[in-house]
Amino acid sequence: MNNRLKVFTTVFVMGSAYGLVYALPFVQYIFYDPFVEAIGATNAQLGTLIALFGIGNLLAPFGGMLADKFNYKKVYMISLVANAVLCLLFAFNLTYSFALFTWGGLAITALFGLFPAHTKIVRFLGNENEQGKIFGLMESSLSIGGVITNIIVMALFAKAANPIIGFKYVVIGYGVIGLLHAGILFFLLDDPKEEMDRIKAANEANGETKKLSVLTVLKTPGIWFAGFAVFSGYSTYVSLSYFTPYFTDVLGVSVVFAGSLAIARTYLVRIIGAPMGGAVGDRIGSVSKSLIIGLAVYLVFLLAIMNVPAGTSTGILIAFVLIVAFANFFARGSMWGVQEEVKIPRAYAGLGAGVICAIGFSPDLFQFTLFGNWLDQYGNGGYQYIFTYTLVVLALGIVNALLALRYKKKIHAEEKTEQLKSAS
Repeated sequence: MNNRLKVFTTVFVMGSAYGLVYALPFVQYIFYDPFVEAIGATNAQLGTLIALFGIGNLLAPFGGMLADKFNYKKVYMISLVANAVLCLLFAFNLTYSFALFTWGGLAITALFGLFPAHTKIVRFLGNENEQGKIFGLMESSLSIGGVITNIIVMALFAKAANPIIGFKYVVIGYGVIGLLHAGILFFLLDDPKEEMDRIKAANEANGETKKLSVLTVLKTPGIWFAGFAVFSGYSTYVSLSYFTPYFTDVLGVSVVFAGSLAIARTYLVRIIGAPMGGAVGDRIGSVSKSLIIGLAVYLVFLLAIMNVPAGTSTGILIAFVLIVAFANFFARGSMWGVQEEVKIPRAYAGLGAGVICAIGFSPDLFQFTLFGNWLDQYGNGGYQYIFTYTLVVLALGIVNALLALRYKKKIHAEEKTEQLKSAS
């Protein structure tokens, strides 16, 4: 297998595996009623499970330190296998009490262990001029893998005698597919020992031998630019899910139409938009510029959606939503590449990814609750609050990307000055 094909295959399988580790934590999005029936939980208890899993985002920086200190392939593989094992254990213990244990365990395997190592590995698969393409392809493969996985588990569910058994088959499917991914990646991923030794030697040659901590990384301006890039891309992605009820409740379109549009928005558009956004970022020499394009287009068309009246032609609605979704995934294809653009050292790529995760995915801790409260308190009027919040995040995301570009120029100027000093 030539190197380019191997990189493509590795990114594809890793993207699929990345999506898979979130399948059980967010299983209620697809199998809500069977999940409730299987474990006998209330709606509030399901919310508790999501919150419990979300705490893992706060643990990610420490998982990043683990990925930097030890062999990050081993950290990644152990986390992926442990995630699959938790799925299998839960399948045979379908109770709410065991779900609490499982979701707590998933927070550790998926967010503490796997995510920082995953991001570090993907980053190392390409050079600094290929980050947009690499991460854009990863986003796309996440969607393709999700479609394939859901087709398989849906087929398993359909063959079951009742919804509870069907749900059990679904969870077993997640576990088995996870183990298959782990087996493939065991052979695809290279042992990083040589790369780690090279980075260590380079750091020692440059006198960079001090012990890094989360506080040290937080003092690095680039971390905040990269973290908020992910925050803006993820927060506005969360907002997309509220377009479906907005169309049915406010604009009066059918549930079938809104649901079909949501599927196209979530899967089809992601497959195209994410790699295109990353590729454009690499082509124009800046993923931050590509991020600005995506966020700006989203902002403009969200304003248009907020002002279309009920009874607007379905053709216009389809066009507006697909453009907004495309713009969001275009931005998501670029957002992870910002860490390379602002020169976050590869020596602590794992810790950096963990901190970026804690910042970027922090909307999980408040945004769903905030949006839900607005809808409960203001009814359909709550959508205006949701969309206004999204507009603010989009605007701040654009400002953040502009500041990242300025920071990038500053770093390049400093590097050039150092090179001239060394030459003289």
